[in-house]
Amino acid sequence: MSQMPYRASYQLAHQNIVQSLYLHKSVRSAAGLAWLKDILHQLAHSAIEAFSLRLVCKPEEVKIGLYLNASDEQQAELDRFHFSSLVCNRALADFSVNSKAAFDAFHEMACGDEVLRLENLHSLANDVTIPTQLHLFELLNLLFNPDFPGLSDLTIQFNLLAVTAPTEVERTARKLMVKLDFESNIPANTKTHIKNNLAQSLNAGYELDTLLNFSAGKQEQLQQIIDDFQYQALKPFGIKTVPVQADELAEDLFYSALPLSMLDETDSLTRIARLFDLRAALKALTLVSVPASTLKARVDQTGAFDVFISYSSKNFNQALAVCHGLESEGIRCWMAPRDIGPGESYAAAIVKGIVACKAFVLVFSDASNASQHVLREVERAVNANKLIVPFKIEPTELEADLAYFISICHWLDAVTPPLSSHIANLVATLKKQLS
Repeated sequence: MSQMPYRASYQLAHQNIVQSLYLHKSVRSAAGLAWLKDILHQLAHSAIEAFSLRLVCKPEEVKIGLYLNASDEQQAELDRFHFSSLVCNRALADFSVNSKAAFDAFHEMACGDEVLRLENLHSLANDVTIPTQLHLFELLNLLFNPDFPGLSDLTIQFNLLAVTAPTEVERTARKLMVKLDFESNIPANTKTHIKNNLAQSLNAGYELDTLLNFSAGKQEQLQQIIDDFQYQALKPFGIKTVPVQADELAEDLFYSALPLSMLDETDSLTRIARLFDLRAALKALTLVSVPASTLKARVDQTGAFDVFISYSSKNFNQALAVCHGLESEGIRCWMAPRDIGPGESYAAAIVKGIVACKAFVLVFSDASNASQHVLREVERAVNANKLIVPFKIEPTELEADLAYFISICHWLDAVTPPLSSHIANLVATLKKQLS
């Protein structure tokens, strides 16, 4: 019989909580991670009410820990889940943590002293507080990719808790919808967007806390990636940067691996702001890998570059394919975060990279169209009189801010697959323009 995982105990103000580190595994590529997606799917259909997924991203591997949390009355559910999951996959017995020493070692593992949490409540006109349901679950497609250096030495953690009082949450949501109708200072389209968000979120099954742990000096780069992934959710409210908080609450949530509503009493609006549909998120999770060769084939930092590649983090794989295609044809590329030196300021490196290049290729998509960071890069390239080549990979209408800078540029359409054929056209265009 398999040995049961070690269980820690927490005495909270209103209940006693036991916690086990159900999985502790190191992986080096996305290829072998289907089992984790299966486990999360199994959890979403189980009676386990609270769990936390911690991913410690190092340059050569990702260390994964899955915490299961339960009150004293629910400990039997931990036993049932443990044995039922082993029936599906006997190999899981090798990854459970059976001793206090091993539990503490992973629990204390961190990538630095800084901890951020996504703030999901925002104030609009007349101090109307609205929930936004921000999360970074899609970011797992990059975190599971050890070849992506921008997120190395970072820990991302998701603390989840099943919704236990849906009637109370729904009542608060409907009160907010009614209140919005009487707010004359909030645009009608913003009200509609908030109401649609609220209506959709009421079907979510979990509350989610999203936490990031990292070393000092990395926040600027992380903020850019966070904005790329969630700016569109805030755009209808006129909010241009995704709010994050570095406070004691962020540290408590991270180091305890317990969800907010389990640590402390929370009001219904706070709970609504953190609603999350895990099942839908798992369906959208693709766990992609990218070739490491392009990232390792770095351009000599002492020489000049030909092309600066501007892209949203959501389109990292496509941008990497562009970089690989261009460099295979002798066109030297500057691409963040690959060409940012150790300890170099992210913003300063971007400006330096743009200046060092002869041309500027914009990987244009729905995400880059909405990215404030991409907009600033384009503005810098225009001011530096660089040749700008928009490379359109999605059929998205150009936003007004970007249109101001690049509407008259010659665009290359790469919407229809395969992408490789369009990259060949991009190569030919750049060789002609740069000669």
